[in-house]
Amino acid sequence: MTRKRSILSLSVYFVLSFIIMYGLVGLGKLGIMPTDSPLFMLLFIVGSWGPTIAAILALLITEKGKGIGNLFRGWGRWKVGIGWYGAALSPFAVALLVAFIYLVIMGRPAPGPQTEITVPVIAMSLMMALLTGATGEEPGWRAFATPRLQHHLGALGASVILGIIWILWHLPLWFLEDTPQYGMPFVPFAVSCVTETILLTWIFNNTRGSLAMASLFHLSINISGTLVAGMLGWVAFDQYLWIQAVVLIVFAVLVICFFGDAKLSRKPASEMPFEKIDAH
Repeated sequence: MTRKRSILSLSVYFVLSFIIMYGLVGLGKLGIMPTDSPLFMLLFIVGSWGPTIAAILALLITEKGKGIGNLFRGWGRWKVGIGWYGAALSPFAVALLVAFIYLVIMGRPAPGPQTEITVPVIAMSLMMALLTGATGEEPGWRAFATPRLQHHLGALGASVILGIIWILWHLPLWFLEDTPQYGMPFVPFAVSCVTETILLTWIFNNTRGSLAMASLFHLSINISGTLVAGMLGWVAFDQYLWIQAVVLIVFAVLVICFFGDAKLSRKPASEMPFEKIDAH
C-alpha cells in the first residue's frame, strides 16, 4: 500500500465512522425515531459496530475489498501467553482493589448497589457488553486504524490520536437520553479514552495483533464499572470514573516508560502489527 492510499483509507474510514454514529444519534435526538423503540435499540446495537462497518466500507471503497478478512483474523489469536490474559482481565481485579481501598480511606458508608445482582441481570449485562462496545468496535479501531496510524505516527502517537478520535466519536451520546453517557462526567471519560487506547495498543502490539485480548481488555473496562459501582455499590459511578481515570493514567505511564513510545513493545519491529506502506 502506498502512503497516499493509506492516508486516503484512514480518512474515508474516520468519516464513515462519524457518519454512522452521528447519524444514528441524530435520528433519536431529532425525534425521527423514538429512543425507547425496539427498532432504535436494534439500530443502536448495530451502530456500536460502526467502527467495524466503516472499516469494511473503507476497504471496499479504497482497496476493492482487499483485507476485509484481516479485520477479524485477530479474534482467533488466543495463544498469547498467560500473562497477557492477566493484563486483559486486570481491570476487574484493579477496580475491586482500588475501589475497596478508596472506600476504606474515605471512611464513608458505601452508596449501596444500584443494580440487582441476579442471574438475569448479570446475563443481560454480559450479553449487551458482548454485542456492543468491546466486540463491535475493536476490529475497526484496532485491526484497521491502529496498524495504519502506527506506521505514520509510531505507537504512542497513533494511540493518542486514536484516543482523541474515540472521544469525539462518543461525544453525541452525551446529548441523547437513555444512553450510558447521558449525564456522565465528561473529563474522566475523555482521559480514560486516551489512556485506555494506549493500553489497548500495548496489548495489541505484544500479542501479534490479538483482537481476542484487545476485546477482553475493553470488555473488562466496561464491565468493571457496572460491577463496582452498579452491582456492588462500593462507590458512586461518578467517583468510579475518576478512580478509573487515575488508575489508567498510572498504568499508561508505566507502560510507556518500560516499553518505550515507538512500539509500546520490546519486540522487534518485524513482529509489530504495523501496516506495510511503500514510500511513494
